[in-house]
Amino acid sequence: ERSRSSVTLDKVISMSGSTIVEGNPWVQRCIMRPSSKYRWAWELSGLAIMGYQVYWIPFTVFDPPQFLLFALMQWTALAYWSLDVLMTFLTGYTRKDGVTEMRPWFIAQRYFKTWFLCDILFVSLDWLSELSLNTNGFSTMKVMMRIGRFLRLLRVIKVCRMSESSLQRVQSIELLTMLKMAGSTVLIHAMSHWMACGWYAVGASLNLNEMTWLSSSSVAEIKTEERTLAYKYWTSMHWSLSQLGVGAVEIMPVNAVERMYAVIMLILSLLTSSFFVSRVTALMVDLQSVKAEQSERDRKLREYLNDNNVSLHLKSRIWKYLQDLNRSGKRMVLRDTVVQIRHLPKEMLTSLNAEVYFPLLKVHPFFSALLTESGYEVVRRDLVNTALEEMSLDIEKELFDVGEPATKMFFVTHGSLRYRHEHFDSLFSAPNGGDPVDSGDWLSEIALWLQTTHFGLALATTPCQLLALQADAFRDLLKRRTLARNYAKRFFDYLKNNTDEMSDLFVLSLDHSIEVDNAAEAE
Repeated sequence: ERSRSSVTLDKVISMSGSTIVEGNPWVQRCIMRPSSKYRWAWELSGLAIMGYQVYWIPFTVFDPPQFLLFALMQWTALAYWSLDVLMTFLTGYTRKDGVTEMRPWFIAQRYFKTWFLCDILFVSLDWLSELSLNTNGFSTMKVMMRIGRFLRLLRVIKVCRMSESSLQRVQSIELLTMLKMAGSTVLIHAMSHWMACGWYAVGASLNLNEMTWLSSSSVAEIKTEERTLAYKYWTSMHWSLSQLGVGAVEIMPVNAVERMYAVIMLILSLLTSSFFVSRVTALMVDLQSVKAEQSERDRKLREYLNDNNVSLHLKSRIWKYLQDLNRSGKRMVLRDTVVQIRHLPKEMLTSLNAEVYFPLLKVHPFFSALLTESGYEVVRRDLVNTALEEMSLDIEKELFDVGEPATKMFFVTHGSLRYRHEHFDSLFSAPNGGDPVDSGDWLSEIALWLQTTHFGLALATTPCQLLALQADAFRDLLKRRTLARNYAKRFFDYLKNNTDEMSDLFVLSLDHSIEVDNAAEAE
């Protein structure tokens, strides 16, 4: 059984310099990475609290009764935003060059230049508002604090950035598109909620001697005891939704202030509804484009089969095979197909390659030693940047055949293959014939140490993704390295005494594998 290395990835990629940390380990333990799960949980909590405040703060114009739950939510929000100032000092950030800054002093400098003053102002308003609204008298102060409470909602700009970072964690394109559509729907509802609260505030705040929509005939007909909080709110919401053009309502502005507010809301509704429609349309197009490529391939295949009068029986076999191929699993995206990766700086690209490829390589004993040995930092960097390539295979596609030059070693990252040695008559001589090669296994290691040909046939039994190591590039990198020379010598000596084991699946016995010296190789 092939050994698994216990080397941690953090130790392996420490040579990339992608993170700048504090020299004092006790101080560094208090600093969170911006992508850590704890920071993500904190940001999700902030999104929930901000959502509550976006709805609750304008709703206070209706003077709702005070319940214990509302009071607890207010104090929870107050505690969260107060602690968020401290949490920002304890969270690293990613610089423009892609390096993660984890030094406390640099984190503080950046915070002072960005959101610190705004956060302190908003937290101060939070505390003053909560204390002043719970005391008697000072009505002017209470009015000012209510205005300050609305100003605190400018935090929504900061929270929008938090939501963007949270969405980056979503892996499914379909789920991401649906979440964006849900976000657009919530935005429209929140705007309608604010319009409704503003409409009621305009009618309730005017002089009692002046006619308002609340005292108009359509509302005045309702008995006073029936004008409950729910009636007031939903009547205002009904008027608000009618401004979006989705219905009619009998409530009309009856004075100049209400008329002016209605005109402003109509203009805002026109812009918002246009944005909402275009946004949802764009998201639906994105959702359709996910499957557009597959639909186009199906269309071309259908036309080809029809134009060439292919028999119905063969058509059914072809479509059945392709359907099974699509259901067998989602293919991973290969790096070379991602255009954005080509624009990354060299240091960041090296870090990306190391984080993706090192866990795949370290399943092999030699590479497990290579990835941990000091003095091989340059070799590791050049290895992931120049000697490795990703590839994929469909079902029943050949990876290599008997007699072909062996120029690469293959690591199976996803899927399964079957390998049949040339001494056997046929790969299909028996059901499921051949040796299985699954995810985490490797093939053709012998190509790294000897110039030879393949000894058998390797065929994919499921859609496969593989990591191919170029033998020539590998030998150029390690030809003068003691680690590789010792391993190659033991590999060759063992192979010379066990010629009957010559195979693309040949693995050097652990009893004969190299003992890695802990000291770094002298250059």
